[in-house]
Amino acid sequence: MVHFIKDSVNRVTFTLREKSRLNDPFYIFVLTDDDRKIVKTFSATNISTFTRRHDTFDITESTNEDLLNGVVNLDTGFGDYIIYESPFQSLTGTASGVVEVGRYNVTEN
Repeated sequence: MVHFIKDSVNRVTFTLREKSRLNDPFYIFVLTDDDRKIVKTFSATNISTFTRRHDTFDITESTNEDLLNGVVNLDTGFGDYIIYESPFQSLTGTASGVVEVGRYNVTEN
């Protein structure tokens, strides 16, 4: 489970590259809140220095969203996430495959 804290920069690590089919993918995150079914779609820069082993992202939870740069406003509670790979850093129609699914939790700071 991925844990996010509101009003914070949240460093999260996944193993996405091992499941990717693209050579140098961007990753698109789709989070769906359990309670209100609100869907948030965003991308974030992979800051990992060792992408053959893991992929690390700084995802900022904030009311001032910047969805192409990993800044997203999330409700507290639980939800599901899907991470897609994409050849482009775009949030519309570019995803080429699912690389991970899971659960997330958002708590107050």
